[in-house]
Amino acid sequence: MRPRWRWGLLGLMLMLAGCADYTEVNDLNIVIGLGVDETAQGQVHVTAEIVNPTSSPSAGGAAGGNSGGNQSGGSQAFLLRQTTAPTLEDAIAAFDQNLPHRLYLSHNTLVVFNHRCAESGIDRAFDYLERYRAFRRNQMMVITQGSSARLLQSRTDPEPLNAFGIRELVEQAAQKSAVFRTEQLYVVKQHLSPARTPLLAWMEVDAENRPVLRGLAALPPGRPPLYLPMATVRGLMWLSGPTYNTLLTMPTPVGKDKAKNNAARAQAETITALRLLSTQTDIRAEVLRDGRLRFTISLHGTAEVERLGDSQPLDAKMYVTLSQAGARQIEREMRQTMALLQARHTDAAQLATAFYRQHPAVWRRWQAAWPEVFARAQVIIHADLAVVRSGLTIHTEELWQKEGQKPPRAARGTAAPPPGLF
Repeated sequence: MRPRWRWGLLGLMLMLAGCADYTEVNDLNIVIGLGVDETAQGQVHVTAEIVNPTSSPSAGGAAGGNSGGNQSGGSQAFLLRQTTAPTLEDAIAAFDQNLPHRLYLSHNTLVVFNHRCAESGIDRAFDYLERYRAFRRNQMMVITQGSSARLLQSRTDPEPLNAFGIRELVEQAAQKSAVFRTEQLYVVKQHLSPARTPLLAWMEVDAENRPVLRGLAALPPGRPPLYLPMATVRGLMWLSGPTYNTLLTMPTPVGKDKAKNNAARAQAETITALRLLSTQTDIRAEVLRDGRLRFTISLHGTAEVERLGDSQPLDAKMYVTLSQAGARQIEREMRQTMALLQARHTDAAQLATAFYRQHPAVWRRWQAAWPEVFARAQVIIHADLAVVRSGLTIHTEELWQKEGQKPPRAARGTAAPPPGLF
């Protein structure tokens, strides 16, 4: 009887769900966004964006937008709760003292730092977010010059959850260039890299209370953040590489013989747009005999014509002209960005990583004074752009003909084609 009794007890145990620590969703405070501000008194002010379980949007639901967290029906899709403490760890732990239900941080997708917090150093925050098991390393990190609480209150309709909308804005930019990949995993890797200059997405709130991606913020060790607007970030994108599906605008190139008359001068002011399908960047570092460091940055890319200036023939000569003009425009933007980075002693292009991989022994001697070495380094930039023919669904042979070699155009008064030809 004993074996049968044991087998029966085992069968009953297999039917148990095993949810000893089961917790209802309504009994959890699911955090999807965190804002970290440093006050004037040196305290840490944390804002938590919590999903409202009574009105959270569901897949295919009727909630179509928000206004500072309000859905079209009037109920809030998320709640904002705030605490203040001497450290980030104490501030997050303080939520258990003033919030009913347990704080659930494993679904957090966004961390917002304000300027004062980044200026005083966020190394301790990085260390805490890396070590605390409740956080995941795919949460997005952004920075704002204003208050992180205001950014978490901005409107992101048609996305009802503010943190998801802000994250999606950064992810859309990351599809074009990896410099916008500011998840915790990549930010901490840059923080521990030879350059020690992580990049954070720079977000602000516009006049309509909507979040806007302004550019990137470089965080050099021991110095205030360097904010790079979008015009400068484009040069950083070319320097870092690779890029995909980016837009390049420039004045329409005109030959010297055509630029003599007024019409050609007016035409030169029109804008030409090239769609860069992809670019690849190669960085080569070498130590010169005089002890200086020289970087050679080469960019290779392909592009399509998206908009051409008025009255410009798109012939074989124009394709070559556009390729050369596009390459010069890219080189100009890369040099402007590099000049700014060297003037500010900020290696946001991560050139130290390329130098370390190619010359590890020399890097060990220079790493203590790398900001000064980077500022004095010679940087040679070369871009090679190939504008390809677009607009065809199949690849056909191209035969360029002069105007006199082309067949006559069809017009009124021409003879009708012989019967049976079509």
